[in-house]
Formats: sequence, C-alpha cells, structure tokens
Amino acid sequence: MHSSRFFLIVSCCALLLIILVGCGLNTSQGAANNQTCSKESTAASTTQDTDFTGNQITLEGWLFDQMSSDSTKKPETKTKECLTMPEMESSGYGILVKQTEGEYKFYRFDAAGHQAAKKLLSKTVKTKDITIKVTGTLNQAKTAIKILTIEESN
Repeated sequence: MHSSRFFLIVSCCALLLIILVGCGLNTSQGAANNQTCSKESTAASTTQDTDFTGNQITLEGWLFDQMSSDSTKKPETKTKECLTMPEMESSGYGILVKQTEGEYKFYRFDAAGHQAAKKLLSKTVKTKDITIKVTGTLNQAKTAIKILTIEESN
C-alpha cells in the first residue's frame, strides 16, 4: 500500500515538472520592453552537433540565448537583463545572424564559447542590442560554432 502511494506521489511530481518546464516564460517587464523572453525546448545533441570539423568562419550578429532564438523578430530589443536570467543562460548562448532573406539563424556556442559569452555579458556596459563578432568552426550540421574569438561590436 505504501509503495503504491509513493509511486503515485512521484508520478504526480514528475507530471507537474513536465508541465512547468513546458510552460512559457513571459515577464511583464520583458513584454513592456517588446523583447522576447520565451521558453522553448531544445533538441537532443547528435554527432553532427558536436563535430566541429568545418572551415573557420567569422559571423556578426547579436548575442542571444537559444531559448528565445526561434521567436525573435527584433533582436536589437533583447536586453542584458533578459539574457542573464537563469532560464536563458541555462538554455545556452549563441549568435543570432540576420540572413539575406531577412530571417534570423541561431548558431549555438560550444561550452567554451558559452563561458566566453557569460564573461562578455558581465563586462559589457550595454543594456540591450548586444552585437558581437565571433570567429570559429561550424559543426557538421551548421547549427553550432566552436568559438576561437568573441568580441563585442558596435
């Protein structure tokens, strides 16, 4: 009898966690600033995600979090405050690059690049529109970049 109650309690807690993780994050301050602070799920890594064997490339764009990268229309409105929220930071940082068609493409940073982005965020005086220039190697799937250099641009 006790083990079935325990199982029921654990199952309910797991279900609650799944529901909470699946819910969006929308802060009133973020909405007031017209910025995107939405919470998106991320896909599991594959070999293509971690195989950084491409040619060296330099990209210019906005420092961004993976969680908000799919829903942005105005990356220049993304604030430092939003980027440093635990949920945004834990989703992973990367660079959001405007494509020729006017759409945006997000390149996730490798672990060292994520740490470099955190350091850049802690030092920048900008409160929004944090533009960067990164040099590195793309992964095989062209969704992530292994950072060699990262710098703030104007």
